[in-house]
Amino acid sequence: MRRSITAIVFAIVIIFIILFSYWGNVISLFMPDPLNHLVKVSNRDFAGNSTEIYFISWYGCPYGATLSWPLYVMLRHYGNVSVQPHYSIFESDIGEPVPGLIFTNFSSNSSIHFHYLYLYNQYLNATPNGTKITNLVQYGLNVIKNKTPEWVYSLVEKYEVNEPLAGFMLSVVNSGNPPHIATVLIITDPKGTWMLIGYPSSLTPGQILSISTNSTSLLKDINSGNVPSSIYSYYEKLEETLN
Repeated sequence: MRRSITAIVFAIVIIFIILFSYWGNVISLFMPDPLNHLVKVSNRDFAGNSTEIYFISWYGCPYGATLSWPLYVMLRHYGNVSVQPHYSIFESDIGEPVPGLIFTNFSSNSSIHFHYLYLYNQYLNATPNGTKITNLVQYGLNVIKNKTPEWVYSLVEKYEVNEPLAGFMLSVVNSGNPPHIATVLIITDPKGTWMLIGYPSSLTPGQILSISTNSTSLLKDINSGNVPSSIYSYYEKLEETLN
């Protein structure tokens, strides 16, 4: 009798765990999903009467490299932006390093203010200045908390750390190898707040590589007015949030 009661209790616990996991995934389906999509995550304007853009990445990130191109095209319309041509690390599922840009300065001549923050080095094992990191997630959260407004930290923590990916048990940070804060773009203005984690679904690292494998030459083309159509299309998507 005691053995059968134990078995029943065990079965109930298992069912509860399954239902809890399933319900969590169901709830996540109704939450905004900023992974690979620029979506509105809040109707609140955190910036007052201006527009604040936060780009958080790391030096060797292929997703950050991808997103840097349309972001650069957009920022040129709102101030003086300085960049350095760069390349991401090699990742086997992409095939080769992705050409990108490292932002080094932005001086606004408009109501738009751009902030960039690089959390990790080229190889995702240290700070940008080379200090080894034992816990990339916690270190990244600490840097964001210290160097950005509280609302930026709260959004990153919510959508990268606390919320599971739609249909999965893992969070964004734990889907990385090793776990880390993923590249994120956050835009807030009088119309609300938008967020994108990773690269845009309509502009992949592979598409950037199909355009050019040379970051210096691609930057030269863009500065000459020859913006590739796929980069320009996503630039227009970013502009939609500002107008």
